[in-house]
Order: sequence, then structure tokens, then C-alpha cells
Amino acid sequence: MRKPICTVIVLFVLILTGKEVSAQKADSVKKEMVSYYSRTLSLSEDQARQVAEVHGNYKKAVNAVLSEPGLSEEQKRVKIDILIEEKNKKLSSLLTTEQMNKVVPSTELRKSKPQKELPKTR
Repeated sequence: MRKPICTVIVLFVLILTGKEVSAQKADSVKKEMVSYYSRTLSLSEDQARQVAEVHGNYKKAVNAVLSEPGLSEEQKRVKIDILIEEKNKKLSSLLTTEQMNKVVPSTELRKSKPQKELPKTR
């Protein structure tokens, strides 16, 4: 009877520890990104944090689109193109053109163009 209880307690502690380590890793990555943007773009810590937040939100949104099972590849591409335009618009309010060129891939730096309508699902 004691062995199963001990096993459950050990598993519970391991799970909690794993979550704590994941949270610490996420915080560490965020700090590294803020530091990177601050150094690379000569930004204040607050400005770098804003840039990191824009990039982080963009990545989350792209991952959400890519994991949507009901969308065709074309629909995903259109949604991602819209996300790119939104990200660039936010970044352009924070950064100069020269700074944008340093952190935004050239394939995502295209000039704003009218957004396409999403293809309708069947």
C-alpha cells in the first residue's frame, strides 16, 4: 500500500518540477531575446521587450494557424500573409527601416499590398 502512494507522490513532484523548469526556460528565452534585440538594434530594454513581444505573439499566431486541421494550405498561407503584414505594421511603428532590415526576413519585408480574401471553406 505504501509503495503505490510513494510512487504517486514522486510522479507528482516530478511533474511539478518539470513545469517549473519549463517556465524558467521560457523566461530565460524571453530575456535572451530582449537582450539580443537591445544589442542588435541599439534599443532600450523597454523597446526591445516590445519588439520581442510582437515577435512572440506572431510566432504563437502562426503556430495556431498551422495547427488548424480544417484549413487548406492556401487558406493557411493567406492567414499567415495577413499575420506577417500585421507584425510588420507593429514593428514599423517601433523600429526604423534599417532596424527592420536587421530582424525581419527579407521574404517578409515586402511592401504592403491589399490583403487577399480568405478562400471559403466547403
